[in-house]
Amino acid sequence: MDVTLRDAQESDVEFLLRLRNATMNEHILREGIDVSQDNHLDRVHFHFESAKIIQADNKDIGLFKVQRDSAPWDLIQIQLLPEYQGRGIGRDLIARLQNEARLSKVSIVLSVYKNNPAFKLYSALNFVIDSETEKTFEMKWSCF
Repeated sequence: MDVTLRDAQESDVEFLLRLRNATMNEHILREGIDVSQDNHLDRVHFHFESAKIIQADNKDIGLFKVQRDSAPWDLIQIQLLPEYQGRGIGRDLIARLQNEARLSKVSIVLSVYKNNPAFKLYSALNFVIDSETEKTFEMKWSCF
């Protein structure tokens, strides 16, 4: 499978809303947070300039959003359509990001809901809990 990234465009918003509904509603509802389309749209547009559409064989399958304009870099979102989860795509993209960060000598931070299974992936990729809120773990990866 050929996995690539392309810049997100405004025309991708409908896909990104469907993706967010498919991948995040369960976790957000468990936390007692509103899953309204307005809230989803706010999250889709958050740092939209950093959003990349993940494609597999030229089909849109996910979102990879990283803010790199200051240190540490912020892995804002990584989401894959359910049928593409568990295939190592997310792991590979994060490992590539870690290699870029290593070369740039910067750390990476992220936030994950405590009930999100992605926590296990981040831990396996050597992210450690830096702090926590009632609902999230704030995690950090550093190569130095």
